[in-house]
Amino acid sequence: MSYQDLKKKIIDMQNDSIYQNLSASYNKQNIFSILKIERNENRHSAFLCWLFNPDSEHGLGLIPLKKVLALYALHNEALQPDLAMLMISGNYQLEVEDCTTERCLNQISESNGKERLDIWMKLWLTDCDGNKKMMPLVVENKIYSNEGKNQTKKYHDAVAQYLAKEKGTHAIEIYLTPDDTKTCSCEHFIHLTYQTLLDKVIEPLTAYPMSSEYSDLINAYIENLSVPATQWTDDKEIDPNKLSNSILAISSTNRKNLTDLYSRYKELYDAALFVAGGEATRKLMNDINVNSEYVELLQNFWDNNINLFTTILYVCKSQIVEGHEGELMNVFKQNRRDNSKYRVLWDKNGDGNWTTIDGFEKPLSKGRTVAVFFMKWMELSSPKSIDEVRTAFPTKINSYYAHNKMKKQYDSVICLSEDDKKAKTESGFEIEITKSCWDLYPIKQDSPYGPGYGTLYKNNKTAGKAMIAKMWRKGDFKSFLEHIKKQSNTLFKRLKIVPAY
Repeated sequence: MSYQDLKKKIIDMQNDSIYQNLSASYNKQNIFSILKIERNENRHSAFLCWLFNPDSEHGLGLIPLKKVLALYALHNEALQPDLAMLMISGNYQLEVEDCTTERCLNQISESNGKERLDIWMKLWLTDCDGNKKMMPLVVENKIYSNEGKNQTKKYHDAVAQYLAKEKGTHAIEIYLTPDDTKTCSCEHFIHLTYQTLLDKVIEPLTAYPMSSEYSDLINAYIENLSVPATQWTDDKEIDPNKLSNSILAISSTNRKNLTDLYSRYKELYDAALFVAGGEATRKLMNDINVNSEYVELLQNFWDNNINLFTTILYVCKSQIVEGHEGELMNVFKQNRRDNSKYRVLWDKNGDGNWTTIDGFEKPLSKGRTVAVFFMKWMELSSPKSIDEVRTAFPTKINSYYAHNKMKKQYDSVICLSEDDKKAKTESGFEIEITKSCWDLYPIKQDSPYGPGYGTLYKNNKTAGKAMIAKMWRKGDFKSFLEHIKKQSNTLFKRLKIVPAY
């Protein structure tokens, strides 16, 4: 499609009512995001415990808890048939004697450990013949943490002691996770996902009458499950490239709307994903072609809709790369590494004719891109002092140095200390000096970069030859690109960086 067609498609999508509703939903904050507890396991456990408790203010009584028991029975093939029939039919009376979070094991067993059960309930189930059964209910909630060594086995043993002591009938043990890939070590725990819990328990509750206060709260929780989170824990932010890994579950209404929106604008969405997804994504979408002139617009369009577009990826992955869904999602998993390549271009004659730099025609990694850009700027600008370098490349661009004690080493950008000279070489060309702000490392003369571009101080024997820049944080390269773009008409008017496809 032409550039004009691309712009028209973007405007058409923005004017689509489905897009507008979804965009509003995925961009607004709710109580969970405001408090930065979107993926805090303890807070999720507290909310679910409140929801399951018939004495809570929501006014739903036993409805949520009975739905949980029915779901448990459905997934537990080893459950006694008569008990499974009772739980699924709902034809029983139910009392809750104890309901809490963070129940310590030593409070229910002879264990000396300090481990805590995420959700603990003591239930009394009475069948239609008046037979009363005591059943403890335990939920182990794992959002992004993994099970400790034999953790669920230890929990089961403690609950079994309690069951024997209290002459109980059966222990209801649930292992709750975001997806079905996480399993636990104890076969007595039944594995449920947040999506199953949403589909079979939480979302159906919205059809029951309740006050608007609690209806709004439950709907906010449903939205919270679906919207990509900004925090893994209370103090650790999520890399934007990993957002799809932070989705816990999606409501049926949103799933339908997301699918419909993707179907309507598949060509546009795929092009934006191709640009924003990095090199690994582009390999999976090798039938897509994007004109280099469209890249900046598509990247900005993706960035402006990152929550919504990430959720579309989560829902529509089979339609995007049929047969390679797992590979696509692995690109966006928590340990994703962005291997995107770039080229440094320069306006050799100042006439607007941009070409690659001799010796650096091939696509470059982010670190090499920064190094080549820096060296070419040094050649073109011939700075006379370290202050000129500081102005062109401020420390704040690199968060590793901008926010810790390493900032004081900025003076070592060119002039290296004795400690720097003694540092060991790592991974061939990449690191010869391990300390100096911006990590601009002198490289051996036979490095793949070829000869160096000169030095700031001619008398400094240690500085010079080609260099490599190491970006210490995921967002640093983006900050670098934004910085040089802002200075494109002044400091860097003869240099620019473009993606390499």
